[in-house]
Amino acid sequence: MDRERKKRLQTIRLLVTETIMVVAIVVLVIVLTFVAMGYSLGKNGEVGQSGLLQVRSIPTGAIVEIDNEVLSAKTNTSKMLPAGIHKIKLSKTGYDTWEKEIVSESGWLLKLDYPRLFYNDRTPEVVREYSSDIEHFSVSPNHEFILYSLASSGDWTLLNVNNSTDITESTFGVSKLLEGRQVVNYTWNNNSDKLLVQTSHEGKTEWVVINVNDLDKSLNISQVFGMDFSMMEFASDNGESLLGLENGNIRLIMASDKTVSRVLASKVKQFSQGDRRILYLSDDNEVKLYQEGADDISLAKYAPEQKVNIAFGEYLSRKYIAIAVDTEICLYRGNLPTKDNMLSDMELALKRELAFIPESLIVHLHDQLYIAQSGNNLAVYDAEINNISEYGLENNWYYFLDDSLLATISDGRMIVRDFDGTNRRDITAATGAGFITKDSKYLIYLKSDRGNNCLMREKILE
Repeated sequence: MDRERKKRLQTIRLLVTETIMVVAIVVLVIVLTFVAMGYSLGKNGEVGQSGLLQVRSIPTGAIVEIDNEVLSAKTNTSKMLPAGIHKIKLSKTGYDTWEKEIVSESGWLLKLDYPRLFYNDRTPEVVREYSSDIEHFSVSPNHEFILYSLASSGDWTLLNVNNSTDITESTFGVSKLLEGRQVVNYTWNNNSDKLLVQTSHEGKTEWVVINVNDLDKSLNISQVFGMDFSMMEFASDNGESLLGLENGNIRLIMASDKTVSRVLASKVKQFSQGDRRILYLSDDNEVKLYQEGADDISLAKYAPEQKVNIAFGEYLSRKYIAIAVDTEICLYRGNLPTKDNMLSDMELALKRELAFIPESLIVHLHDQLYIAQSGNNLAVYDAEINNISEYGLENNWYYFLDDSLLATISDGRMIVRDFDGTNRRDITAATGAGFITKDSKYLIYLKSDRGNNCLMREKILE
């Protein structure tokens, strides 16, 4: 009898032990799952979900300080943060510091992949020196080439700065292509092998596509088609297709086989394009969406006296439509409407009253940034964090040193700041445009010195 009782007790103990183990494993899995999702127990005993901060820097190995506490890991690293506002600071011996207030949201990933720290011990050196003015200074999107001309020469010079320690140059004979024409503006294609040049010739605007690798394949689009294009931009990365605005009509130009399409949309004032779609503003202030193979969709209409600017992009597989009407700017995201007057089908990501009326609205950084400008006033919407930053520059001319670092010239000094206006720093003496080389080692810029014009270089990464 005692033996039977002992067996029952052993069986009960075994069942209880196994049950406890199973329950413990289930609880542990649940806890780990919630921890992985960012949930934690706060100081007040409440359970809350954190956000994940992912921070990278140039250079790597920077000390990360969050809310005055130094992390054990250096950049590049990640950290779970409670929802709310946090102050982050990056520092490294021999470099300046970078700091910013960030907002962590429950269950969201916040990527800071653009912080740049400048090496402190920099010595400017002259790369090239010229006795005449440097004109049409332009940097390719991949930061491998500089294209410019001298006032004393009809030809342009192409500098190869891919190897920033050994800069080579070659004469770029565009004098015949641009003979008698005044250069107004120029843009590169994304592949950095073609340049779209807007010129003025005998009171008319002409557009010339310059093939950097083979000048014989360059094309004066205005002359070939005999059309008066007031606006034009590349419609493909390779630069073989372009969109042009001719007497209010949008047409597709194929440079490779020298063909022009039928009218895609008419009575157009401005347009913004991407992914075979065209967002355009009509003469009567109606915002419409052109989609290949389908009818145009009317999104919104505004009063004739209102100032309207538009921009179209795609970020992280979501379509974005930006519309600035007088001082109000709205950002919509999500799937594009399929019927007239259904812009409300998209999520209104942000609506903001600005302190100025934008004169232009452009898309930058792979459609992450939407930049409204009027004079020296900027408003920059960041699709990554769904926030807009508004600030003033030293003047109305700016350029990007890299994808995220914006620069201006003030009183002979180069002033840089992050795209949202933070981390303003006085970097060096400069009088013209500049950029950071592809390997991030050098800052190259223009400077006038004692009557000479110099191409300067500073080592910014040790």
